[in-house]
Amino acid sequence: MTNKNLCFFLSALEMQWKDLTTVIEQSLKDGKARVDQLHTYEKLRDQVLEWLAKNEARVDSLEPVAVDADILKRQTDELRVRSRIVSSLCYRR
Repeated sequence: MTNKNLCFFLSALEMQWKDLTTVIEQSLKDGKARVDQLHTYEKLRDQVLEWLAKNEARVDSLEPVAVDADILKRQTDELRVRSRIVSSLCYRR
């Protein structure tokens, strides 16, 4: 190999090395972003599961539907309040 060819070869090799370094750095950056997104998703999922369990417990604790008009009205009012709370949580942004 001549000196000129060697310089050309080394220059090409150096460019490939820089390109590889850039690709690796971008891959690491993308991987970190995916890990951050996963952690955010898991935190939100845990919050939703906790909220769901709490509300399922509330629903399970409801007494049977009443036949008496006064008790039925009280039960309806309770459910209306709970419905507003759930609606406000579902539609807030």
